[in-house]
Amino acid sequence: MGEQIRDLDINKLTTSKYNPRLELGDLAGMIETIKRGGIDEPLIVRKKKDKWEIIIGERRYQSAKKAGQKTLPCIVRSWTDGECLKKSLIENIVKKDLTPIERASGLKYLMKISPEEFPSQRALGELFKKDESTISVWLSIIDFPREVQERIGTQRGQIDLESATKVMKNLPKVRAIRFIKKAASKNLSQEAISQSLKLYLNKVVRTGRPDKMYDKAVPFPSFFVGCKYNCKYCVSSFQPLMKRRPCELCKSYEPHIHYDRFWTKPSKTTGKDFLFQCDCGDISFADPLTFHYLITYCRFYGDRTFLIQSKNPACFHKYNFPDNVILGATIETNRDEITKKISKAPLPSIRFKDMVKLDHRRRMITIEPILKFDLKVMLDWIKKINPEVVYVGYDSHPKNKLDEPTEAETKRLIAEISKLGIEVRKKLIRPAWDEKTRGYLKTR
Repeated sequence: MGEQIRDLDINKLTTSKYNPRLELGDLAGMIETIKRGGIDEPLIVRKKKDKWEIIIGERRYQSAKKAGQKTLPCIVRSWTDGECLKKSLIENIVKKDLTPIERASGLKYLMKISPEEFPSQRALGELFKKDESTISVWLSIIDFPREVQERIGTQRGQIDLESATKVMKNLPKVRAIRFIKKAASKNLSQEAISQSLKLYLNKVVRTGRPDKMYDKAVPFPSFFVGCKYNCKYCVSSFQPLMKRRPCELCKSYEPHIHYDRFWTKPSKTTGKDFLFQCDCGDISFADPLTFHYLITYCRFYGDRTFLIQSKNPACFHKYNFPDNVILGATIETNRDEITKKISKAPLPSIRFKDMVKLDHRRRMITIEPILKFDLKVMLDWIKKINPEVVYVGYDSHPKNKLDEPTEAETKRLIAEISKLGIEVRKKLIRPAWDEKTRGYLKTR
């Protein structure tokens, strides 16, 4: 026996908040079809006070309204909220009518309102007959920046979700956004995107040149620029970039402040993201007024997280920083004699003591570019400083020929820091520039 179909007054029908579709697409063809022959496939509805809530069939409903229909064929159900969302998702996913963000939002909401039935991604996979990894990819778009979400789909100027997910996983956030925008604008195929990503990653491994200093850093113009420590590795990286800027002081890398940038509204930060302030210089060369402006700015935007870093953390001791600021220091090694040859900055042992004395809860250490070290001493320093995160990476310009540890020594350091319960974020990890030569010499 077939299901009972009722003709319901179109004015008594109402849309449902459990419909995962945000966009209905082009309805012109459906409107013409309905005008010529009416609606063959009934809508699925449920009673909602004095109205009938549409669970499946909103495109038909909207098209019928525009086609001048007075009644619509409907099948009445008594589904719960969870069942409504589940049935609507199944209907739209099978028909491939949802955009990736609509699908992900619907799945996430389904897990929220039906936690007992769908406690995990595996449970969703069983519902849609998909493996858990596919569901994970479907949901990944929720965490992407909006400018990436808008460029995922099947339309011209968009790329597929699988490619976007791969790019977001393998590239720093800012670089990933640029990469996806460019791929979408060129309408690159999945194969072309995969090949371009592979070429870029190979270049990073080969040349050691990543796109930015920190993976969690959100793009932000620096208020303070310049440094006088003349570190060998900075001379070959930051300073050449500064010469491209229109500001004459930037070109000379002379410490100075850009007051106009204090009017810039910073992007919001989420999770472990942060706004890296003074990333093109060392804030220790700033005067008290600059610190006052900087701290006031950070307090004003208290819902954002900021990182302020220096090779002379003693400069932090004079000021009271708010809790949304992470104070960081570069400690490339524990061996003072190594840094004496390549930098005018305070010795690592002094930086360590100043970080330990620092009266501020949120701290960060970057061991980059990593130089030869004594494992026991470095671990003791990290433990006493107690940072919330430690960055570790090699010089992005191997031609500088710094005193580097072997890759194995660096990986052991990373493992031992992790055992302390401190998060380690790896940057460029590679063999020391002379590692092969060392191996040769040992065999002689």
